[in-house]
Amino acid sequence: MSWISNLRTRQTVIANARKGWICALQRNRDFLLTPSAAKTLSKDSSYTRFNLDPPLELGVLEKRNLSTDLSFHGAQNCDVAVLGAGPIGLATAIWLKRRAPKLRVVLVERRSTEDGSAARPYTREWLTFVKAPVVWSLLTAEDRKSIEAIGAKGFIGVTIKNLEFALFRATQALGIPLCNHEGDLDGAEVRQWIDATGGRLPWQGMAELGAEMPLQGAPADSGETFDNFGCRIRPLLPDDKLALKFYGDAWRPTLNQTELQVPYLKITKIDPKLKPAFFERFFERAFTKGLYFWNGFMQPEMNEALLICCLTQAELDALDDCHRRVCSLSEACASEEIMSALGPRLGPIIAWLAEHQQGPGPFLEPTFTWAPYVRPRLPRQHKNASIVTVGDSVYTGNPQAGNGLAPHLFELKQAFTIRAKSQQ
Repeated sequence: MSWISNLRTRQTVIANARKGWICALQRNRDFLLTPSAAKTLSKDSSYTRFNLDPPLELGVLEKRNLSTDLSFHGAQNCDVAVLGAGPIGLATAIWLKRRAPKLRVVLVERRSTEDGSAARPYTREWLTFVKAPVVWSLLTAEDRKSIEAIGAKGFIGVTIKNLEFALFRATQALGIPLCNHEGDLDGAEVRQWIDATGGRLPWQGMAELGAEMPLQGAPADSGETFDNFGCRIRPLLPDDKLALKFYGDAWRPTLNQTELQVPYLKITKIDPKLKPAFFERFFERAFTKGLYFWNGFMQPEMNEALLICCLTQAELDALDDCHRRVCSLSEACASEEIMSALGPRLGPIIAWLAEHQQGPGPFLEPTFTWAPYVRPRLPRQHKNASIVTVGDSVYTGNPQAGNGLAPHLFELKQAFTIRAKSQQ
């Protein structure tokens, strides 16, 4: 299959991923976690308890989301099974079906409602950095019309949640069924598996590749500069050693033997008009303390902004002890525990944004840790059939410069529309 060849060929060069990692190091080096410092906790990033009532075409899209049927369809015989119904798995399934309409494609999703009858609704209210032409051909005419009315400057603008719902509706329109985890496919004949789980599918045998693989070092910059997110870019040092090190079943980038892990806190749904006043009020803090204020790419009457805050180890630990679900900033300010955890660096920022909020937002999400990894697209087997990894096999994302979703979707489009070199 030429698209598989394209995917594997593209991953032989990880230059794009390396750029993302270096970007993060240059900006967030002071916030790197020590090995094993990251904790696994149950967190709720959904906004279901809030009546957001989005404006204009965003409201139309939200009503469509609420009526979308996410039910599972039971066991299915198929030619291709796509594991993971996130944006990359959904886009892969659509590309496959558009390319070969007679191909029997099935989506397999682990996340389910309590009764197991349907997939859990999508919830990620994170702004996207996706150019419209990358996804236009994947969407239904109805959803494309809505998103065209929302996006600006050549981008789709909508959140990951809205994109996921729109892609899911496109799979329904193409007759692609959704199954609950792999158990529904036991006994089915599957010719090809596609791993779109974001690194969650266990893969043994990667240790054969070696314990560590050096990467070409990043040349030191001539001096400090600033990017358009208001971030001070610090040069890497000539002696810095960037490498890929084997951890479990994935390769992870390291700097001087320390794995790249940066904890973050997100404040969402901020009024973009606050950006000038924010920088005037917190200028020095924003340029030196790992804060990034980013306006989205939606039409002005629907647009929103996002604030990303790098966290120290102490801030991460304190917040994880008391803040594990989305809350409004007014709720955060009313909580002595949360305000104490935010401390003197972040507390005044949250209080200022809460004072200037209008409507139900902005919102404070639980913490998350950015930890990039690589799972090489080597030929391998899964349940007696070939399997190939898409999406987060190379995590090229950096939360300040747009997450890894945009390059992964672009990679898929190229893989399915450009013939492999061997066939040209």
